[in-house]
Amino acid sequence: MPLIVLLFLSLSIACQSPSANNNSSQENTGPKIYPFQNADYKWGYMDKEDQIVIAAQFDRTYPFKNVALAKVQQNEKYGLVNASGQIILPYRL
Repeated sequence: MPLIVLLFLSLSIACQSPSANNNSSQENTGPKIYPFQNADYKWGYMDKEDQIVIAAQFDRTYPFKNVALAKVQQNEKYGLVNASGQIILPYRL
């Protein structure tokens, strides 16, 4: 359990909000998918060809950076999702 919390906290620090880190000198070595918002104000992920990879289902998303996981928010709780849309760490905190 403490290992999961430590993993979550370290990824929370690494995964900043999409608008908070616009430093283009850091190359994204994670999955090449990016957050998008639909008309119902839900967030998901799409690739650079605008193909939906993970359907819009989250209240908030964070970019995949240099890891294969991204932080997502649902009902004021956070979890981790992989590039296939599988919830790796269930919503907590």
